[in-house]
Amino acid sequence: MKINWVINSENEVNRYFYTAKVIAHGIYGQLFFNVLPYLPAKGDIAKKIVYFPRTSKPISSSDWEKLKNEAYKFDKPLSFLSSYENVVDDLKPISNVSEESTKKIRAEWEENGDKFFKIMRDTFEIDFSSIRTVNILPTTFGSSGTYNLLNNKDEINIHLRIDQDVSVIPKLLFSAVVRKLYLPITSEIRNHYAKNSDWLITESVSDFFFKFTTINKLLPRFVPTLSSVNIEKDTVVYAESKKYLNELGFSLDPSIYYESDIVYKENGIPLKSLTNQEKDVLVLLMSKNGNLVVYEEIAQKMWGDLYLDKFSLYAINKVVFQIRQKLKINNILSARIMTVRGKGYILYC
Repeated sequence: MKINWVINSENEVNRYFYTAKVIAHGIYGQLFFNVLPYLPAKGDIAKKIVYFPRTSKPISSSDWEKLKNEAYKFDKPLSFLSSYENVVDDLKPISNVSEESTKKIRAEWEENGDKFFKIMRDTFEIDFSSIRTVNILPTTFGSSGTYNLLNNKDEINIHLRIDQDVSVIPKLLFSAVVRKLYLPITSEIRNHYAKNSDWLITESVSDFFFKFTTINKLLPRFVPTLSSVNIEKDTVVYAESKKYLNELGFSLDPSIYYESDIVYKENGIPLKSLTNQEKDVLVLLMSKNGNLVVYEEIAQKMWGDLYLDKFSLYAINKVVFQIRQKLKINNILSARIMTVRGKGYILYC
């Protein structure tokens, strides 16, 4: 396998507009990543941030429409956009990609890459020999990392955000091979990627391998993707992301709504498996979408006039836990119930 590190300014512009295309398709919101115009201090939260900086000449509304209507494919050239050249000068001082800035992560990969492939081959019998070439394109922008299989299927492009740990590279390689060999993606699935469970399946499998097998000894700083995008944390960050997406012209459509005290999915199908008490509490949270619902309000909804006598934080927390579980069972990924410690809950839907 040949590994190429590709460092140039053109990649940065392409990465910026690729990120814009994914924003336009609404995928980050559905997969519970947060889009922000800045990167927070290093830490687990940075992995769940999609970095999309503001520019002095922002993408035009007509180009946003073109991006929205573009077929969802990786790395399709977007230089036809009228805004393409406008942002080049703005991105230059923001971009941190250089031979020097990538020196450390390249050295770490050179030290650990062959060991990773050996473990995967000898211990798990997972073969990477079908991949001839891997192009690693370091970037400042976008998500922590993405990959795409090129048309010939034996070449992979990996976009690695340079603030991330070296473990992102083997994680993306592993995910690509799992998809190629075990979860082949048709064009139809790719076009409906955010609605499909393939991403969650792949991430669950790779998170397990990298956290709970011998690979973790090689890459101990690995942070599982699904835990890093935990939907029950980081209320403030999520609210900032929603505000920024609104600024860009992309509000997140509600994933659930209610009419006559019946909760529906966005496709009009009633939510299944809710008990009457769970439904009442969920409707209460939805009615205050984005605002705090204190424990006393929830208790009143659960027990009516007897709420002072029956008040139980344990019972309230248990009902909210069950609601969270049933949202997941119904494949509602973007509705987030946030805990405000000592006060209550906030639902974003």
